[in-house]
Amino acid sequence: MNLLSESTLGVYAVFFAAFIVGTTFPHNLVYLPSQIYAVGRPMAEKLSSIGRVLWMGSAFSVLGSVTILVAAVATAAYTSTSATIALTVTAAINLVVSSAQDNLRRILHIAGSHWSAASMSIVQFATVAIALVAMIATDIPEVWIPFGSLICANIVSSTLGLVRAGGFGRWKAPAELKARVLVRSGRWLLAQALIPTGAVFLAATVITSLAGAVAMGHAEAARIVAQPVLVFATGLTAVLGPRVMAAAMSRDERGSRAMLRRFTQLTAVVGVLYLGLAGWETPWNPMQLIVPPAYAVNGLVAATIVANIVFGSLFLRIDELMGARREVSLVKVSLVGSPLLVVAALTAGFTGAFARPLGFLVDAGVRYPGYLHYREKVYREG
Repeated sequence: MNLLSESTLGVYAVFFAAFIVGTTFPHNLVYLPSQIYAVGRPMAEKLSSIGRVLWMGSAFSVLGSVTILVAAVATAAYTSTSATIALTVTAAINLVVSSAQDNLRRILHIAGSHWSAASMSIVQFATVAIALVAMIATDIPEVWIPFGSLICANIVSSTLGLVRAGGFGRWKAPAELKARVLVRSGRWLLAQALIPTGAVFLAATVITSLAGAVAMGHAEAARIVAQPVLVFATGLTAVLGPRVMAAAMSRDERGSRAMLRRFTQLTAVVGVLYLGLAGWETPWNPMQLIVPPAYAVNGLVAATIVANIVFGSLFLRIDELMGARREVSLVKVSLVGSPLLVVAALTAGFTGAFARPLGFLVDAGVRYPGYLHYREKVYREG
């Protein structure tokens, strides 16, 4: 946030959105179906085929990197050729290693090795901090640093994860983990993930076109400051997700409802506390010193945090419907909610950077009743 110019930051935001779109291919076509399969297996078998799954996932990561090329074309007019090359190369490599790292961490949670998964996150944090200091201290151009430091961290963290998982396991996987079976199961999961992430990428491109790269840079800085709310919700989902999936598989409505309620309460409480800490420029706000560009537009950080609280509170409901094998229902909800995110982005001509949090609020407002409707239908049908 502090190294890149505001216009280059806006270009980076588009690349980051494209990176997230790219990760949906390996995650939903390979990693997530294998995780759902592992939830229903005996504890001793949950890590048995991790190497084969990682190999297949990496292949689909290369397919997903095509989205990075789309970002390069879409932003070529807003930055230099050297910056475009740097972001393209580092984002594409990071897509492969980041997806693998995320799967390793999730599968360790599913296998009950929560401290091993947590140690991966700790090592990830420490490595990215060291890499940032080392890269800033050298003559490496700044535009190579954001994704480049994450590449280093993901490689080191994944190595630790493999060690804690006991290696790659058996390469000969059961029939349920064959590529064609996983892809057949994951195609609806891909659709339900690709629609919203694609909408985010399209929205970022629209905001950049209508309000300018500087406005998108302000929105990206605010996104970074507001991100801890989604990090907290994602962390809770990593632990509660397998449990709520299992509850949905067995149609344990009472157990599932209790976890959803606790998840929503914790996300809201932590989000409101963080809003009071970092929402505005106040004497007790450390983020205004760490990320000054985020506060260039008054109220933008607060609006983004509120949007993240609302959107993050839906994460566990997605896992519940996946456990109930209602992937098509998730796609239907995305087909209604995600286009509204892009519609909100079209207001960027007069709302500026606020178009981004506005879009997420509108999207979440549609998703909640949709998820609730299909959840009730699952337990009503038994």
